[in-house]
Amino acid sequence: MKHKGIMQREFKSGFIPYVSLFGLEAKSLPIKRIIVGPHNNRKYSAATLVKFLQLKDMKIEVTVSATPLR
Repeated sequence: MKHKGIMQREFKSGFIPYVSLFGLEAKSLPIKRIIVGPHNNRKYSAATLVKFLQLKDMKIEVTVSATPLR
C-alpha cells in the first residue's frame, strides 16, 4: 500500500510524525476496540479518548493494556 507521505501533528511536547495511509477519501473502518498501549498516563489517555469518541458519537470500546511500560 502506498502512503500519502509523512505528516505531523502538534503535541504538547512538540510535533509527532505519522503516516497518512488512507487520505481524506477514507471510509469508516469497522473499529470495535482501541487498546491504549504502555506509556505514562495511559489511564488519562484512555479517559480522554473515551470523551473524544463520545463527542464524535462513536461507540468503540477503549481498554488499557496490561503490559508494563518497563
